[in-house]
Amino acid sequence: MSKKTIVIGLILALFVIIGCSYVYFNNSKVKYNADTILPSISVQTSKNIYGANETITASILINGSGQRFTTFKANVALSNLTVESFTVGPNVTQWVKTPSLTSLDFFGGVYGDIDQITVYTLTLKPTGTGSASISLTNGAVFQTDGMTVTNILGTVENGLFTIEGLPEVSAGSNLVGYPEISYALNGSATGTNTISWSKVSGPGNVTFVSGATTLTPTLKADLPGTYVIKINAINGSAQENQATMQFLVYKSGDINNDTFVNDDDFTILLYAWSNKSRNVMADFNNDGQVNGSDFTILMINWPAST
Repeated sequence: MSKKTIVIGLILALFVIIGCSYVYFNNSKVKYNADTILPSISVQTSKNIYGANETITASILINGSGQRFTTFKANVALSNLTVESFTVGPNVTQWVKTPSLTSLDFFGGVYGDIDQITVYTLTLKPTGTGSASISLTNGAVFQTDGMTVTNILGTVENGLFTIEGLPEVSAGSNLVGYPEISYALNGSATGTNTISWSKVSGPGNVTFVSGATTLTPTLKADLPGTYVIKINAINGSAQENQATMQFLVYKSGDINNDTFVNDDDFTILLYAWSNKSRNVMADFNNDGQVNGSDFTILMINWPAST
């Protein structure tokens, strides 16, 4: 074999080596170009408002950018939460076991062409009401080609939580009034709630004049009698609580609620009128005054009540 043939063979072999290296480089390294996504580790949950007795499910995710084998480590920091249990995801090998359920340290590996995979699923329990959180610290992803990407922590989606207790609800003070006259309710509830009012019992129909979905609506009844009115509150974690109040509706003109409109009621009205006092039961039309309008209402109802 001539020297020329040997030289040509060596040159061809060199081109083959360069070509193979180029293919390998492009197949294995292109994922780390600036225009592509680097490997990452992140935590994810489904919502951010929970009840005090509710459990929170959180997933720790690895995005291995398509590598065949990815190792990872992370510490999980918890605030106002403890871990009831956790499960290891598919194709995951965990090398360092959890030292405690309040400070989680994960170190393991994932086999296969990994893009995004759940490596751990945590079941968390609130320790009280208020704010709570889960976050990752000291996260790192190691690749098979020897490259190490440190502190690559993905966005913590819904990692901050509000832990709600059962709403504390009040329907306010009991009311007295007359048919077809509007009166203001004074309910209250802790937290952010969906409010609804309704009639529990009573002889007639009740109308919530300004709507039944605020804490302070107005209502009226069409018949005399005793009504029980309920307020219902549902908070953001679907916890529900109720409270009731009593609405006593007198016959129109019957100030002392003795079922008659007569001289006794006339006397009470004149006394409140002359002393310019706001006797609530003498103010038949709930306009804040005892005056001629109330006298007219009493006179209209007097003949039919004797």
